[in-house]
Amino acid sequence: MKYFDLEPLWSDVLRVAHARRKWEDHIPPDSSIGADAVDIVGTAGEFLGALLMGAAEVPQPITGPDRGWDFEVGGIRVDVKSTFHLGDDVHLLLPIDEELRADLYVLAQIDRRRRRGRLLGWATRAEVKAAKRKTFLNRCRAIPASRLRSLDGLRLPSEAGA
Repeated sequence: MKYFDLEPLWSDVLRVAHARRKWEDHIPPDSSIGADAVDIVGTAGEFLGALLMGAAEVPQPITGPDRGWDFEVGGIRVDVKSTFHLGDDVHLLLPIDEELRADLYVLAQIDRRRRRGRLLGWATRAEVKAAKRKTFLNRCRAIPASRLRSLDGLRLPSEAGA
């Protein structure tokens, strides 16, 4: 899977991530990366997903509670989950207690140091709901990247007439 250069968008990624960090202060600090970096990686994944999937909207600073998806494409609600782990053994992770409001869940892998990223695949809401519990004391649903559907075959309604 090809990496995409995020450098041209990086100042926007940082602006949105830092604005979000000020609004929602719920992510506990992680000794390996830090809460601000988690916000940056997540926001970078949202920008990448919106760009590559043809969303009309780009990520914005949060001004209220999370609606449960990041953007829409052809009426399909898409939530991008991002990882900063660069190995092959990565997973699409969603907390067990998170309400599943999106139609599709996409996994983005972000290389923050090189300011690039790639989309690894996607799963439906039903697939995420049925996923086995894993990691963090069984508090997350997890689907290995190797079991996600390929983005190559994904045809969204907005593309049907194209």
